Amino acid sequence: MELNQSNITNTCKTLISKPHYTICKKDINTYIIKTVIENNHYYLDKIIHFDLIKFIYEVNKDSFETIDLRIVNDNEANLYILVKHLFKELGAFQRYLSFKIQKLSYNNNNSIRFCFLPCNDYGNKMNQCNNATLAPIKQIMITFTIHNSHKIEMIQELFFEDSFIMNSMFEKIFVSILKKNTQQIVKALQCLK
Repeated sequence: MELNQSNITNTCKTLISKPHYTICKKDINTYIIKTVIENNHYYLDKIIHFDLIKFIYEVNKDSFETIDLRIVNDNEANLYILVKHLFKELGAFQRYLSFKIQKLSYNNNNSIRFCFLPCNDYGNKMNQCNNATLAPIKQIMITFTIHNSHKIEMIQELFFEDSFIMNSMFEKIFVSILKKNTQQIVKALQCLK
């Protein structure tokens, strides 16, 4: 299944383009990952709920020390993630993510969006790592569009804080991590039976 990349390439700079996904940079602090997943052996449209969000992070456990998803109700959850200390040798801080997630459905339930907004109180409560600081992410949106029961499109939008500046060396490393994580998500969802 080839990815139609025309909409993405018109609005942002393509960093990586592969048959099943594209990673691009929309502006200085916004990254977009567009993925198309097809699995003829599994009803992908039936798994778009909070457990899929947990699955996405669990598939990439090699990037995270702790993943804690607490479902509040069908449309709300809290998420805490302690990221592995990847850049310790370079003097960078270990980071954690803490979000309140809202689930929204639209287009006659053909599109489902998960909106991740920082939740500092939850992060302060969950964070047990004295050296970790909150990652400078102001919002993440993950939108799933259902093409049919066996084919979905996932668009992840990562918005960093306006004051955050990522130098080119860290950006290359960050994008390579996004690439690896995206490949693992695609492979895992394509292999479900």
